[in-house]
Amino acid sequence: SNPALHRNLPFFMEEHEQAEQAGKPSKLFVASGSLDDPVLRAPALEWIEHWSRKTNNPWQLKTVILEGQTHLSAPPEAFRLGMSWLFSAE
Repeated sequence: SNPALHRNLPFFMEEHEQAEQAGKPSKLFVASGSLDDPVLRAPALEWIEHWSRKTNNPWQLKTVILEGQTHLSAPPEAFRLGMSWLFSAE
């Protein structure tokens, strides 16, 4: 929820070696509050755009923009949506 990537965005944009995994790919859920501080939100949106365009990610990615939510108000809704998606058959 509202990842704070502003200090180390280049690291999180790189592809890193991944461990071998049998079966389904990992699932990664990222939520961003539409009213989050721009210093935090801009790098998060850049990360979301970067990884959403790629087709060979080591994970199944789902991103959600939480309209009207801030850095502090978004986590409960992000947790609920994330857990629902992580444990769904989707």
